[in-house]
Amino acid sequence: MCQFIKKALFTLCLSIIMLWMYQYFNPEHSIINHEHYGAGYKLNAPMPSRSELISKLEKHKSQSEDEFDVLIIGGGATGSAIALDANSRGLKVALFEKEDYSSGTSSRSTKLLHGGVRYLKKAMTNLDASQFFLVREALHERYLLFNQAPHLTNFIPLITPIYSWSEIIPTFIQLKLYDWIAYPHLHDSYFVSAEEASKLFPMIKKEGLKGAMIYYDGQFDDARTNLGLILTSIQRGVLSLNRFGVVELTHNSTGKLNGAIVKDELTGKTYPVRANTIINAAGHFADDIRLMDDATSTKLLQAASGIHIVLDGKFCPANEGLLIPKTKDNRVLFLLPWKGKTLAGTTDSPSPITNNPKPSEADIQYILDHINMYFQVKVSREDVLSAWSGIRPLKKATEEKDTASISREHAIYTSPSGLMTIIGGKWTTTRSMASDIMEKAIKQSPQLQERIIGPPFTDRIKLVGGEEFNPLYVKKMKLDPIIAEHLNSVYGDQAYLVEEIALKEGRTAKLHPLYPFIEAEIIYSIRYEYAVKILDILERRTRIQFIDTKTSSSLIPIISQIMAEELKWTTEQKTAEEQEVHKYLQ
Repeated sequence: MCQFIKKALFTLCLSIIMLWMYQYFNPEHSIINHEHYGAGYKLNAPMPSRSELISKLEKHKSQSEDEFDVLIIGGGATGSAIALDANSRGLKVALFEKEDYSSGTSSRSTKLLHGGVRYLKKAMTNLDASQFFLVREALHERYLLFNQAPHLTNFIPLITPIYSWSEIIPTFIQLKLYDWIAYPHLHDSYFVSAEEASKLFPMIKKEGLKGAMIYYDGQFDDARTNLGLILTSIQRGVLSLNRFGVVELTHNSTGKLNGAIVKDELTGKTYPVRANTIINAAGHFADDIRLMDDATSTKLLQAASGIHIVLDGKFCPANEGLLIPKTKDNRVLFLLPWKGKTLAGTTDSPSPITNNPKPSEADIQYILDHINMYFQVKVSREDVLSAWSGIRPLKKATEEKDTASISREHAIYTSPSGLMTIIGGKWTTTRSMASDIMEKAIKQSPQLQERIIGPPFTDRIKLVGGEEFNPLYVKKMKLDPIIAEHLNSVYGDQAYLVEEIALKEGRTAKLHPLYPFIEAEIIYSIRYEYAVKILDILERRTRIQFIDTKTSSSLIPIISQIMAEELKWTTEQKTAEEQEVHKYLQ
């Protein structure tokens, strides 16, 4: 009992210190001016086609004096956020992504918009102020992203089971502190009895259960939010192209960067692009771009892999998640309802850098083992419907550390030639990361200082689909209610365009009886979302590949047929595209 009291008092004192720090440092962030978060900036400009964007690039090529203010390498979460930030300042921006938007780690997250309860625990345990500020910033950004993309975000209650009486007060204080620094917050955390916890999450192990804390966090669709940032920036005038890789960085006579050579990965054609500032946001391939600039560069990245598995929806209530508070290696695991299934993850292990990281059987079993430690029923390998791995591009530690202990703060580096590289960070803080690197870019470039028209206002820009989003719009739709609900939650106020294609072009058929995805979505993704490959549809426009691998394989023929008709593929092209997907899935 003496130890219990000491632990509780220690946690309480730490909480008071952290709250004082919260108010003392950067106090302007403790109050949000709601007048800034109104209806956003609506744009009625049509979305340019891929061919129109390439024509724009051709025009740039033919005008030798034309120059972009900012060229961004990488179309993941960070690159797309930088593009929108730079555009909002009035700058002329180009972005190039070698694969598809969000084809890397940005589509392979835990789908949480969160401050990070484990980072807060680390801040309290180690008296680490940097971790505390990281959590506070992320919770502020979580609120802003909810406003930007209301159709792609939602709050979710998370149950944290407690199996020791001595953990009740420290857990209560930690999660209450999490509430307090998340201003504004919609729901307060609270304690429930063991009996109530079992009712809320029936699968949870009852033996030894003392109770549970319920707290709230954000959930989102990562790949489609990434796409929303890209579409919004394109609609605002950014020249952005996927399947365009940077193959060379060019320098002037003094050795300073002045542009790049980009290659259309579909046709092999190359284009010179001139730019004042080049930002490397290539994620786990950031070091490759740095070596392209300077072959003698030292590596900055420490890659870590995180895997997730998908189980049947029966393992998780439809509207509640579970936080497994402690693993064998002192991490946390989440079980979350997602797309009608149960998403579980993640791991944190050193990883080689590769374009298509594979989830190891050992990591899959690691997640299953910990689920079974907290579940009443046995979850086996046969229950896994899908598994995927993402690579976190962490800044290299100055000393030997396990990857889980490396800070998730971002870092910015500028090479002697002027190449700016950003690594680290997390999905929730991409907007503030983008602002940070653009402030540094402007500070070091007199030309950019002359070109900007004002500070960024990305906190007030609604993403495409979110401007006039209305959850009740489904009642006006003429499609099956389940399909209508799906379209409204995925496409927001653009759902009417998908419905229009479905009804006018006879594309109302489901791709698979078990899922609400319909044929019209494939056509919409090609016409309005720059999908050019079968995997673009399977993984990032519909997410089928992420929730059910076996089903996604069975859909390849119908998807390739519709894409062949829309994109005018030859028989040889169609066969090659199908073979490429099968090889990837194997």
